[in-house]
Amino acid sequence: MSASLVLFGPTASGKSSLAMELARRNRGEIINMDSMQIYKGMDVGTAKPLAKEREEIPHHLFDLVEPHEEFSTVMYKELALETINEIQNRGNNAILVGGTGLYLSALYYDYSFRPQNHTLKEKYRHLYEEEGLESLQKEAELLYPSLYSEIDRSNPHRLLRLLESQGQEDKRQRSSLELDVFLLEIPPEVLNQRIEERVKMMMQEGLLEEVKKLYERYGDVEYLPALKGIGYKEFYPYLRGEISLEDAMERQIIHTRQYAKRQRTWGRNQYTDIHKLDAVTSLEEKVAQVEKLWRKA
Repeated sequence: MSASLVLFGPTASGKSSLAMELARRNRGEIINMDSMQIYKGMDVGTAKPLAKEREEIPHHLFDLVEPHEEFSTVMYKELALETINEIQNRGNNAILVGGTGLYLSALYYDYSFRPQNHTLKEKYRHLYEEEGLESLQKEAELLYPSLYSEIDRSNPHRLLRLLESQGQEDKRQRSSLELDVFLLEIPPEVLNQRIEERVKMMMQEGLLEEVKKLYERYGDVEYLPALKGIGYKEFYPYLRGEISLEDAMERQIIHTRQYAKRQRTWGRNQYTDIHKLDAVTSLEEKVAQVEKLWRKA
């Protein structure tokens, strides 16, 4: 059985164009590995592949749910494994593309997920809504000090998961899924420039109009996971008249840069057997390096 190819790295590092070229040359089919591209009606802000690209090469796991619907990492794993199997049964190669580390880890590792206690879940969500982040921090530090010191304490989702699971950790071991993981690396100064250019391009392609449609459909509901995504949350204050359009764009640039930094760190620290790929080299050079190391069909 061939190994599925994974192209992982920060936003704007050139994953999509590389995936398209590799798919053209290697009977490839592309699988989305971006947690924002699963949402329907969110195309410009998530930098989804163009319609002509999706017509040329089979693309999978895009536009799965509406922005108000729930979608979990467990659901992604099940669908991704099914899709990989179907692609390989056709004699083609699966190419997973994206920068969502949790999605990659769900495939790279076999997890024993922490149990959920729905009573505690409601209790702590109510506490968070009533008293804010600091209340969760105090509770988590009091009950589970060792685990509290290891998680992102500014992330309410992480705190809620810790509290509702009563301190029981996810356990993981390397899965049996054959993956060849390539991490695209790019100098921060080059990436920062690309991000700024991408935000400007998104505005030209209709990002603001896309956000307005979501705002009109759902109202001021930034708590929805989809609408908390970068490229959307920054424009809600603008639509409320609280900041200028230029400020909203600058916030998007800053948040994207911060996210890209987290993606780089994740890629370097979470996986043991990965190939590093210089994202600044030519497309031909990147294709040649991947094809040299990829155990494809």
